[in-house]
Amino acid sequence: MNKISSIANPYHILLICHIDEDGHYNGSYYDKFFEFTACVDGETLETLLDECYITLIEAIEDINNVPFDISNMKESVIFDCIQCHSDEEIDRARSMKQDEYTFKDIIEAIQR
Repeated sequence: MNKISSIANPYHILLICHIDEDGHYNGSYYDKFFEFTACVDGETLETLLDECYITLIEAIEDINNVPFDISNMKESVIFDCIQCHSDEEIDRARSMKQDEYTFKDIIEAIQR
């Protein structure tokens, strides 16, 4: 879910997710600043994103040292979601993320 924030320069985190046969969402993200990886799941994309915010908050050890506004987290942090439909797409998205491709480049490669 690539949404637009009202904040001038929101903090972006790439979320790679997959919808299983039962319609359940599974995903993971890595945040470089906190050197933190989280695996999340939810019944809907919205609950998956809620889990992302919860796990990110839990990863914060020093509230005075964060690159975004904690008091307005859902506006200042954007999870750029790449929905994959196969293990191959997940592997490709992760590989491209490690090679520091942009969100736009990864989305375009997955949609081909």
